[in-house]
Amino acid sequence: MKLLHVIGSYDIKAGGTYTALTSLVNMFEKLGHTNTIIATGCNHLNDTIPNVDLICFDRSFPKKFRKSKKAKQWLQQNILSYDAVVVHEIWGGIGLDACLLAMKNKVKYYIWPHGSLDPFDLQKKKYLKKALGKFFVNKILKNAHYICCTSEKEKQLINCFGGSNKNIISLPLPVDFCLEEKVVNPSPSLITPGLPENAFAFLFFSRINYKKGLDLFLRGFAECLSEKIITNNCYLLIAGTGTPEYESYIDGIITELQLQAHIVKLGLVSGNAKHTVYENAHVFILPSLNENFGLSVVESLQSGTPVLISDNIYIHEELFADVSPGWICQYEVNNLKTKIVEATNVQLKHQLHAKKAGQKFTTSNLLSVYKEVFN
Repeated sequence: MKLLHVIGSYDIKAGGTYTALTSLVNMFEKLGHTNTIIATGCNHLNDTIPNVDLICFDRSFPKKFRKSKKAKQWLQQNILSYDAVVVHEIWGGIGLDACLLAMKNKVKYYIWPHGSLDPFDLQKKKYLKKALGKFFVNKILKNAHYICCTSEKEKQLINCFGGSNKNIISLPLPVDFCLEEKVVNPSPSLITPGLPENAFAFLFFSRINYKKGLDLFLRGFAECLSEKIITNNCYLLIAGTGTPEYESYIDGIITELQLQAHIVKLGLVSGNAKHTVYENAHVFILPSLNENFGLSVVESLQSGTPVLISDNIYIHEELFADVSPGWICQYEVNNLKTKIVEATNVQLKHQLHAKKAGQKFTTSNLLSVYKEVFN
């Protein structure tokens, strides 16, 4: 099939949706499909995907709605050239235009909401979304060939604004971050040379955002250190960026809790450096308020790094179904402290279980499922 992907922002800093798109394109290539991406707000044109055409359009006013007159004109002229449209942007103007034009021209379209129809996410701009949902989005969702959720829990919780849609499926994202079977002995000093040789490294590797639980972890971590229930050689490595306002808030918590000596900020990490960071941390942490999937969790597991994650990460049951690749916490500081202490006793078996859990989401293991849906 000739597939057209539509995304509001082609930007590595946009987080999971950008990374999910690149993973999906790789899957579709293996199935023999060709891929074109159209987007607005393309800030990383050097990160283009081999064998994929990327077409970027300027945004029209008001730019925050990710609407583009030029993109709409291009869609009107070219949408019939594609067998199917894959929309990764349900609330942005470019996504709505793509769906409406696909309906009008009877072109099959798939929607990947990437958590944007989850009740948690719908709290943002909820009155606007409620109005759009009732008058536009419900019809778009009803007429989609499939609405592709990335976990069973997202499928159960998704809000389609009236009616029970029979076109909702669970289709986990393919992740081929690290396919090697071996695990390595973590050495945090390879990530940042200033750490002592006996350092124990927790790793936060995600967008620095209010829902990720970084502030909660900092408070639990500080209490564990002050109560001496973990050793003084424990560190938290923070890889990622956020808005200047939220990063300033996190910096304020670090100062307030006097954690400066135990925190290393790595900034935005990409490319091969990601492998070094994941493999040489002892435990990855993400005590999130909400995650419809959790790409960084799977990347960590495939690297052989056990995870300490909250039960708000929708794939946690799948990950822990038959192995123990780490620890599951509640979004609550006392429970989190207990899990932090347990995680400092990480063993080789946790690394091996991490590898096994992460391999569930490789392209090769999901190929037959995708082949059935995109035939």
